[in-house]
Amino acid sequence: MRSLKLLILLVIFLGGLYYGYSAYFSGAPYVGIDGKAYSVEIATTADSRATGLMNRDSIGDKDGMLFVFDKPGIYAFWMKDVRFPLDIIWINNGEVVYIVESAEPSPQPPHKNYIPDRSANYVLELPGGTVFRDGIHIGSKVEINI
Repeated sequence: MRSLKLLILLVIFLGGLYYGYSAYFSGAPYVGIDGKAYSVEIATTADSRATGLMNRDSIGDKDGMLFVFDKPGIYAFWMKDVRFPLDIIWINNGEVVYIVESAEPSPQPPHKNYIPDRSANYVLELPGGTVFRDGIHIGSKVEINI
């Protein structure tokens, strides 16, 4: 009976590990933060960064969008035409440097700008509540595979 309980716990653990790193195993672009993996779409051009997650109804709870910039800077974000709350995470040199949790959609002007107080060369948008759920914080270590 004891070995059955251990087997069940092992299966649960391995299933959670696989789910957390499924993007890693599939070869798809992902961002890893403190042992959690998020499958990401990549925005590298001015047009793709301007469009971001506009006009979508949702994204998966382990999905996001990674905005890639050529050099570190102060990059402001807004929620224009985004239909669901987002956590916005600024990343520099493999570390979280600034966070806005559960930024609310902004369908009508004026649109609020979210401006970090630190430079970053990546910005990651995840579904609202992810930062709290997964314990992401300033100083969290970040691995980017794109």
